[in-house]
Amino acid sequence: MDHMQVFGYGSLVNNTTHDHDVVAVQVTGWRRVWRTLGARNVATLSVTPAPGATLSGVMMQVPRAAQAALDAREAGYVRVPVQTIDGQDACLYEVQDHLGQAEVRPILRSYLDVVLLGYEAMFGPESLDAFYQTTDGWHWPIYDDRDAPRYPRACQISRLDAARFDALHAKWTPSDGGGTTT
Repeated sequence: MDHMQVFGYGSLVNNTTHDHDVVAVQVTGWRRVWRTLGARNVATLSVTPAPGATLSGVMMQVPRAAQAALDAREAGYVRVPVQTIDGQDACLYEVQDHLGQAEVRPILRSYLDVVLLGYEAMFGPESLDAFYQTTDGWHWPIYDDRDAPRYPRACQISRLDAARFDALHAKWTPSDGGGTTT
């Protein structure tokens, strides 16, 4: 096969972070979850099996020549076969060797902004609540790095978008955690 079909559910939804065309698709049996990945000092999005759940994301065709670059971007993840609701074979990247809930690390606000901008551009403003509903781990703290982004594919975000995303996060953050750190 001259290309690989990849289901993206996090930063890959934001097509400003890569050079591949994307189309909206859904898979069943998965939920997003914040995980701690080995030596990384921050949380990263992954997926976990969830019978009956439906997850919206994007399908992208990655040419063979670009697969090594995508694997490098997704270092620490493994490719897992998946099938979309409409029957397309694909793979997704999953963190399988994670540190678990005992090693809670902060979510970079710059990373979360990239994901939210991507979901809103692809699925509309109403998709943002659905993104939070289909993602576990919102008790993890947020590290506010907007002024000096640590995420390598950070996007510029307007003050209006920043305020909207902060209010959305506050709506979904449990009262006993999930605060912002600096």
